[in-house]
Amino acid sequence: MLYLTAELGISPAECLFIGDRPELDGVCAERAGMPCLIVDKQPFDQFTFYKQLENQLVATLTTPAHG
Repeated sequence: MLYLTAELGISPAECLFIGDRPELDGVCAERAGMPCLIVDKQPFDQFTFYKQLENQLVATLTTPAHG
């Protein structure tokens, strides 16, 4: 991941790592300094990943930053 961000000329903090395994995907993103979105595992015929992603992104973008 760090190689790709360097090649693109962006920082890991400007990216979003998406995964469904916090013990792997979440740890990997954390070590790279990258925000992470963990999605629920679902059977393929009930897969709602894209709708969940849209909802979570909208919620994140419309929530005032604290600090």
